[in-house]
Amino acid sequence: MIADLLSLLSSFIITVLSAMGYLGLFFLMALENVFMILPSEVILAYAGYLVLTGEFNLWLVTTLAALGCNVGSSFVYYVSARGARPALMRYGKYVLVSRRDIERADEWFERYGQWTVFFCRMFPMLRSLIAIPAGVARMNFWKFNLYTFLGSWPFCFALTYAGYLLGEHWPTLEIYIKEFDHVIGVLLLAGMAAYVWRHWKQRAAEKALEAGEAMRSGEPGVGVSAPPPERG
Repeated sequence: MIADLLSLLSSFIITVLSAMGYLGLFFLMALENVFMILPSEVILAYAGYLVLTGEFNLWLVTTLAALGCNVGSSFVYYVSARGARPALMRYGKYVLVSRRDIERADEWFERYGQWTVFFCRMFPMLRSLIAIPAGVARMNFWKFNLYTFLGSWPFCFALTYAGYLLGEHWPTLEIYIKEFDHVIGVLLLAGMAAYVWRHWKQRAAEKALEAGEAMRSGEPGVGVSAPPPERG
């Protein structure tokens, strides 16, 4: 099932690139940053093969691909800033995300956001996902786009050049990148599990502290009964 889907996506990518050329490349890279199901390694590796055949130019491919990343990531950023942030501010407590967590994210992206975006753009999976916390934290939009482009360009160049070197064997690049995707996926799951565990413990400690303070202050209904009313 998965193999059939990947084969179908690869056929779609090859068809679009063959029919639309540079415009198709730009469109596919923008789409890949919105829907991660489109494999960038197939898009860029095949583009690299077309560089070898003389149909594409390496530098133009790399730059247009990076600009496509900007367009797709900007859309995700916008949706996250306009939709995800208000939803998390209102309902985040139900998924272990407090207002203080969002404020910490704001502070983090204010201080280190540009480098976080820059380096994450060089790794599979993370390169598309980073637009979500950047949007939630409402990182400066122009800084976000600048460092998205600067981080995407070497990534796009590396995959395109790899496809150029592999020539007709360019599909093998997908196999190696997919293995790296699995490693990144495991690390992300581990990070999410650690986040949930830490927040669960923190919430439990906060509730225990609140209960203890309530008992010491003699609040009714929390372990200490209210004093009986005086009789006239």
